[in-house]
Amino acid sequence: LYGGLVLIARCLAFIFAKFYEHKKNRINPEAPQQNT
Repeated sequence: LYGGLVLIARCLAFIFAKFYEHKKNRINPEAPQQNT
């Protein structure tokens, strides 16, 4: 159960990071595209 929670938390963190990066890129379109 704990491992599942960690997996879900990591997935949410990844989605949140992508969403935040996309939002930041929309605000700053001249910023260089960074693919991690």
